[in-house]
Amino acid sequence: MDQPQKILKVLKQAKRILIPLHVNVDGDSVGSALALQLLLETWGKKVNVVSVDPVPANLLFLSRAKKIRKIDPADLDLRKYNLLLITDISNLSRLSRKEGFQLSPEIKTINIDHHPSGAEKLIDLKYVDPNASSTAELLFDLMKQWKVKLTPEIAQCLLTGIITDTGCFQYASTTPEVLEKSAELIHLGANREEIVFNIYRSWPLPVLSLWATLLNNAKLKDSILYTTLSRQEQKRLKIDHANLSTARSYAASELLRAIKGTEAAAIFTDEGEKIHVNLRSRAEFDVGKIAETLGGGGHSNSAAFDFQGKMKEAIEKTTELVERVLK
Repeated sequence: MDQPQKILKVLKQAKRILIPLHVNVDGDSVGSALALQLLLETWGKKVNVVSVDPVPANLLFLSRAKKIRKIDPADLDLRKYNLLLITDISNLSRLSRKEGFQLSPEIKTINIDHHPSGAEKLIDLKYVDPNASSTAELLFDLMKQWKVKLTPEIAQCLLTGIITDTGCFQYASTTPEVLEKSAELIHLGANREEIVFNIYRSWPLPVLSLWATLLNNAKLKDSILYTTLSRQEQKRLKIDHANLSTARSYAASELLRAIKGTEAAAIFTDEGEKIHVNLRSRAEFDVGKIAETLGGGGHSNSAAFDFQGKMKEAIEKTTELVERVLK
């Protein structure tokens, strides 16, 4: 039995399923989880989707998104579930904000992901393909192999994941196959215009002030563009965590990386006990390995990690490592 069929068998056997989203949740994470929930509920399964962070406002248009429960998986009694379904997560530390969180060996666990380093510990079944554009694309492939009917709601969730992780079809991961699958999802009822409007064309005014602050703080060191966001600036801007995470990621990908002469971009956000670092690079430069070295993860051109230390130390260490990659 091949891996997709093994996963299908486990899904059919499970009765109570938990799908936890990763920290700093994004469109691929939410879209993939909700697509699975919508499918599994048609099979009579009890499915709970939970998020350690609030779901960003620009994703609340998706079916069931407003019903995602905000709770850290570490605060749940996992023994109540037959199956833990982990999607879009390459490192199990991204499941919880509580140090030392561990999965229970008593609960069967499935990992479906497109990140280069798939989660290893206590995973019973894995379906990981780093060449896929998104976890949503992988789920589309799986659902086709399972010969299930994709409703317009499921198609909408999957297309949201693909659009988010391809940067609205701008990134190198946008292959002819990705475009063909996206077209099929639109034929199945996904509304591309609604997705693009909500994700890219409907920002609250404070987000624009955030971008202005990031651009104003930007410094270009050789071909590395980096910027900072202090605790005081965050208080002044009054942006909640969910919107901050989404807007910061967009700024790194679409604003900073687009500035002429930039080969790599970084945003350093002071989060009190740590500095959160968003890294972006142009196609030929791999910043994903830098993030992995420093305890984070992601893709070759889009990654993130948390730095335990001061802002100055984070900038010096990160730019030093990026300079090595660019040489």
